[in-house]
Amino acid sequence: MKRFFAILAAMYLLVSVIDGAEPLYHTIEIDALSLEGLTRLLESGIALEGAEMLTENRMRLILSENEIRWLEDEKYVFELIQYDMSSFYASRLTTPAKDDFASGSMGGNFTFAETVDLLDQYRSDFPHIFSEKMSIGTSVEGRQIWAIKISDNPDIDENEPEILFTGLHHAREPQSLMTLIYLMDYIAAEYPHNSKIKHLVDYREIWIVPVLNPDGYVYNQNIAPNGGGMHRKNRKSNGCTGTEMGTDLNRNYGYKWAFNNNGSSGNPCEQTYRGLSAFSEPETDYLRQFIESRNFVNAMNYHSYGNLMLYPFGYSSSAQMPLADLEIFQMIAETIESMNGYTAQPSHNLYPTNGGSDDWIYGSKGIFAFTGEIGSYSDGFWPATSRIEPLAEENLEPNLYFISIAGANIAFKRLFLASGSFLTIGDTTELSVTLENSGLDSPKGGAVIRFSSPHSELAFFPEKIDIAYLAPRSENSFKTKLLVNNQNLIGQEIIVEILLEYEDLILSRHFSLIPGEPIIVQTYDAESGLSPWSGHWLIGNTGYNSSHGYDDSPNANYQDSRISVLNSPAITIPDSGLPLITFFAQWDIEEEKDWAQLAMSIDDGVSWQKMALPSMTAGSGRAMQALGEFGWSGKSYGWLPQVLLLDEALQGASVQFRFSLSSDRNINSPGYIFDDFSIGWIEKAELPPGDINGDGITDEADYELLMRHILRFTKLDPACFLMADLNQDGRLNILDIIIFKKIVE
Repeated sequence: MKRFFAILAAMYLLVSVIDGAEPLYHTIEIDALSLEGLTRLLESGIALEGAEMLTENRMRLILSENEIRWLEDEKYVFELIQYDMSSFYASRLTTPAKDDFASGSMGGNFTFAETVDLLDQYRSDFPHIFSEKMSIGTSVEGRQIWAIKISDNPDIDENEPEILFTGLHHAREPQSLMTLIYLMDYIAAEYPHNSKIKHLVDYREIWIVPVLNPDGYVYNQNIAPNGGGMHRKNRKSNGCTGTEMGTDLNRNYGYKWAFNNNGSSGNPCEQTYRGLSAFSEPETDYLRQFIESRNFVNAMNYHSYGNLMLYPFGYSSSAQMPLADLEIFQMIAETIESMNGYTAQPSHNLYPTNGGSDDWIYGSKGIFAFTGEIGSYSDGFWPATSRIEPLAEENLEPNLYFISIAGANIAFKRLFLASGSFLTIGDTTELSVTLENSGLDSPKGGAVIRFSSPHSELAFFPEKIDIAYLAPRSENSFKTKLLVNNQNLIGQEIIVEILLEYEDLILSRHFSLIPGEPIIVQTYDAESGLSPWSGHWLIGNTGYNSSHGYDDSPNANYQDSRISVLNSPAITIPDSGLPLITFFAQWDIEEEKDWAQLAMSIDDGVSWQKMALPSMTAGSGRAMQALGEFGWSGKSYGWLPQVLLLDEALQGASVQFRFSLSSDRNINSPGYIFDDFSIGWIEKAELPPGDINGDGITDEADYELLMRHILRFTKLDPACFLMADLNQDGRLNILDIIIFKKIVE
């Protein structure tokens, strides 16, 4: 029956094509596909980009009518799924609004001419970071292959790490172009006010070749002006016509070119035709010359589709590379996978290809080269207009990461305070800071760590650590000691600020400490399970000094367009001292858009008051982050202690706490985890009047502090100010001096 259905489907598809007309492309599913059948398919020259294995022996793919004739001749069993993919794609491409990102005339996609105009516009509007467009050579039909550089001195060749991005190797994959335009738009908009983007531009040279195959792309515009054209190759005359004409540029590179017929074809009319010789095509040969003239560290060649992040080698599953290089490829690809969900794997795991760009760029030139296959099967070669921007946006964070790792890419890896959230007065405690340089270079000029606090009574030994060298792909730990001697600060929240400075970039981490010894009355530990907490969150397999924690999305990235919550049980606040909560947390959340928050309710969950902690950031006003509110966003780089002092008026009250994570529809990350959520209290020290330095004695040392503040030599901390304001009028002046003299007489 299946065989009979397949023959009927083939008869329906395989009608005679009028001379000169373009062959139609259809989606089919091959059934009962054996290993021998798969091998013949690979050797046929059929392009398997976007092919999807539905089961162990059932494959979905897009083929031309001529390729489907071959399937029938070879006795494959197949089923028609979607007739005429060009018309199907065109039906999803709409006329975009003028102000939309995807505002090109091919269903939102920019044409080649529109892209050239955009490159000129970048230079005109942002000449301080965009170079003039530069031709790296001409195509078969004489069109210019344009490149553009982004850097702080775009017209000067500086000694900075260089990164290459390419698009449109294959003419029917416009999302590769649109993703690169989105990246350029973002950099142009963010450079003036985003310190991280400014750092990337100022300390990198970013080269973009948005349209490597202009002839094929223009040909698709000619045969399908509104989008949906299915031509893949360049337009080299090879005795074939229509969409069968040309050479597959991504089978024409020199490393293992024509290694076998399994990963490329010698038949000029096949979609994977490799050309007469390596670099026989001007497009690949000019790109070769351009690459050899530069010093690229890494390269990203965008294609579609498959939601994949591929790396060498493609020509053979037995191909080997140095273990150190393999580890770098895996690190980069798996990091990108964690950002956009694209499966990271070597190219040969998908299917064999020889003469591919990545194999040559790495195998011959030692450059870390990747292929990003953008979009899923449902997106296809021409995603719906409404999908163009989301697909570009989901690759923005990976692209920025890809730029960053070409040089030094330093971040806080872990912060560990030996005493947890509290400090014992008079005792030192150790703070360990671990830095990770995940980049492929060391920072120019080294790096510096600075420790400080708005509370001058908190001392650091040392306050500054100079780091001469941080090796690529390394972790290093640095230590300082903290000390508080002033009894006045017991029960006061003290902010600790850590600054990391390198290459004009400043990264900061903040957390709070409480001097004194707390009395903990209750702790919720995830080791005992989720109950009595309730909501959407679950118990994850990562905890603070334990195996489990309260996690919004265990072992996965959080979901799109969702607000997930976790509610505490009703908790009775201690009825003595200064009430507080303390816990440990770590987070990795899309910066400036998504965030986690903490709220408290005193009316059984009817209303919730959002809380603010020093480790939180102010709302950006973008996506889920409301202005005037605070939350956790970005990365914590390890566990950080969290302390929240509560109002003394809450003593004895019943309250609830709520953790929430709010996400938009785009980039997802691992999310938020907390552990060891404790409720307790701490007593303020009872000190004699005028004991400004908190040593238990009112004496000349306190008088000196008072006078230095009045004479504006120094400024007292708020807690010390209150001890010095002896007449409690909110000011320090001669009246306080008179009272002080009476106390010590």
